[in-house]
Amino acid sequence: MSGDTTTVPINSKLIELSGPEPDVADTKYWLIHLQDSTLESLQEVQDAGVTLISHRGENVYLCRYTSTDLDRLRGALAVKSINRYPASAKIHQDLEEDIKVLRDNSSEADTGSSANSVPIAVNILLHEGEPEEAANLIAQELVADGRAQAKDTTSGPGLVTTVVSSDALSSIAAFESVHVISPQSEKDVSNNLCCEILSAEYPQLWPQKNNAPENNTVFDGSGEIVAVGDTGFDNGTAWSSKKDIHPAFNPDKIAAGFCPFNPKPKKQAVMEDLCGHGTHVAASAVGFAQSPSPMAPGGRRIQGTAPGASLVITQLADNKDKGRLRASDANGVFKDAYNAGARVFNESWGSLPMKNGKPYGYDKAKWIDEYIVNQPNAMVCWAAGNDGRKRNKAQRIGAEASAKNTLTVGACHSSRLDDGSGTYAETGSPGDAGTIWEGSSVGFVFDSERIKPDVVAPGHLILSARSRSLSGEDLKDVDDRGKSTDASYMFLSGTSMASPLVAGCAAVLRQAVKALKPTVTNPSSALIKALIINGAVPLVPKKSKKGFYVPDYNWGFGRVNLQASLQHLQKASGGSAVQCGIVDDIMPSGSKGGKLVAEVTVGHGQTIDLTEELMRPRLKATLVYIDKADDLIQYRLYLKVSQASKQSSYWYGNRAKRTKDDKDSQRGDCENNVQQVIWPNLAPDTYRIEVETDPKQANWAKVPFAVAWFLSGDADSAGQKQIIE
Repeated sequence: MSGDTTTVPINSKLIELSGPEPDVADTKYWLIHLQDSTLESLQEVQDAGVTLISHRGENVYLCRYTSTDLDRLRGALAVKSINRYPASAKIHQDLEEDIKVLRDNSSEADTGSSANSVPIAVNILLHEGEPEEAANLIAQELVADGRAQAKDTTSGPGLVTTVVSSDALSSIAAFESVHVISPQSEKDVSNNLCCEILSAEYPQLWPQKNNAPENNTVFDGSGEIVAVGDTGFDNGTAWSSKKDIHPAFNPDKIAAGFCPFNPKPKKQAVMEDLCGHGTHVAASAVGFAQSPSPMAPGGRRIQGTAPGASLVITQLADNKDKGRLRASDANGVFKDAYNAGARVFNESWGSLPMKNGKPYGYDKAKWIDEYIVNQPNAMVCWAAGNDGRKRNKAQRIGAEASAKNTLTVGACHSSRLDDGSGTYAETGSPGDAGTIWEGSSVGFVFDSERIKPDVVAPGHLILSARSRSLSGEDLKDVDDRGKSTDASYMFLSGTSMASPLVAGCAAVLRQAVKALKPTVTNPSSALIKALIINGAVPLVPKKSKKGFYVPDYNWGFGRVNLQASLQHLQKASGGSAVQCGIVDDIMPSGSKGGKLVAEVTVGHGQTIDLTEELMRPRLKATLVYIDKADDLIQYRLYLKVSQASKQSSYWYGNRAKRTKDDKDSQRGDCENNVQQVIWPNLAPDTYRIEVETDPKQANWAKVPFAVAWFLSGDADSAGQKQIIE
């Protein structure tokens, strides 16, 4: 076998695979370097007893191999080399950087001490597939030998949280079952005008885009449940009584409340919202005022984007501990709400930066992606963060907001009157909803080239419900963003405010899909995400040198437009051709080639009248697939749109180039599980929308995926054949 040196990324470190190969199988966890990543090679090592855990790049896989027969592995033609999963890889780079800052600070405080060892709060994550009792055994041993205190230590499936001395990390890394040791992080919480901007005030579906029928169906999220994980809800009213509910909410739409991180309150009660964040967020998603408000245009009722949806609150703040957020695993954040029927989740919070000011990496997001892999119909919207004004990568999106399978939401301005200092004033100037709010964290993902945010929505000067339990500084500062003439409402700004607006849109889309597409009874999060992204509107279209749109690191794929997303669900009417469609499907394990999704035909003479200029039609398609939880893309699917009469004319998702002579067009996007093609100025022809698999890296599991597409133009001149129902 080859002795070539290969370097792969593990836990934000670059690990070199070199040195002599092991003679004995003294571990279950190996880095196996294959000749290639074809289905045949993966099948050969799996037949030898190997369980694939994750792909680390360069045809290197982290694997579990429980046999002591290394010769069996060495004899496999697909195997190039085998290496132990090294203990040095288990101490996350973020943890080492935090320890360095703590040591420097300790040395400055006590110049007489070398400060080699410092206490640090850590998460000890076990390898995928380790039995539940493995975490308990590690926790017990750490407490028994004094490396940790019982009061600081908890354990659950695959995870131990504790506080240890930094010089104990090497001994913890020696546990075979440990995958990574990472730092714990402090969590922080990062509308009618907004509904108008998002085309969500009274979203309708028109079978004919330019000819609305008399009886349009209005979608408002009815039948859907939105879960908000946040600081609490209003005055902590018991849910079972439905009494004294905040006037910004419909009492009949309050479904349930949970306090997973505080055992004292009863299950059906949520502690009061002392800072007001959770109440404000919840109303932006599902609020529907019980009476008109002087703050609403024309004295109407103030409402969220899904006023017909029901609400579940998961209270993540501990008011006994200065409102500290306690959220570290999916069971606490998602499980209760999911079991109560919620399929749309909003999380407007995240980890505070590392001690050096930079954002934490993907390690903080892995548990979120794992949950969505296991519950693929859980649509999770996550606020991007409010670090846009920082510099030197500190403004980049990281931690929880970097999860691949969530919809990460940045903030643009609203049209609210602004006095120039970020404060609402009746004498101010209207904001520009076509520009990014300066505080919104930007992409790409920290230490990665993945596209985030996915979309943006208004997050500046958002008027929403004011908690009746505001206290302390939060009560004192309630008018900092402008004074509301309605005491039930207040202004706040941030991506925290943008995300629930989009969560409400997701609930509306779930309702519409189930009503209009009878075969899609349980839409996946990939489908709802694809609909939102394909309907989004670019803010300031950024173009490549050849004049084609590409995603932008400030606003991702654009500002949400609910009406445009709903139009993907329209049906043919009066003999006209359908111009759009959706697919919610699964790519089988080891699939070769991929799937043809649709064929779209553009007729001769087809044009669009845009600002009195006749233009040819435009085809827009978005692929979203649910990827395995890992910092690297594990399952590679590629969106491809090609022109039938010209084999050399095609686009891959997120690629600006599209001709046979361009190298980039010969491969798909290996960094993103969200891919989009926008093909403007279409010539008369048939266009094929396909989802391809990677011929050089086989997927070793089935992959849920969805595609949404829309052809802009005259329906009478276009035709479409949907391949997958």
